[in-house]
Amino acid sequence: GQKIYYSVAPGACVLDEKYWCVLEKTKCPVGSSFVSAKQLQTKFKNSPAIECLERSSDIQMGKCTLPIDNGLCTGNKNNCGGCFATDEICFEPNSAACTLEAKENS
Repeated sequence: GQKIYYSVAPGACVLDEKYWCVLEKTKCPVGSSFVSAKQLQTKFKNSPAIECLERSSDIQMGKCTLPIDNGLCTGNKNNCGGCFATDEICFEPNSAACTLEAKENS
């Protein structure tokens, strides 16, 4: 069969003890920093954030819509900082702007 692979690698946004699983092209919420898959493997081996390496396949990409999040592409509205501060619509699930480009490997 054909293999489909994604052109973005998994990673995480990390802020002190909190983390969010994201993909490489994601902007992290203000104050947190992006940790690449390679850094997760080396520096975050003992952190719960290491699970982000396994979970990249089930990240459905949506987009945080409030200005505080800078158009963050994420799999979960809980990753949008703006969602904590408001009851307004703060997340657009399955945003076309955030789709993962699946590439076929022939």
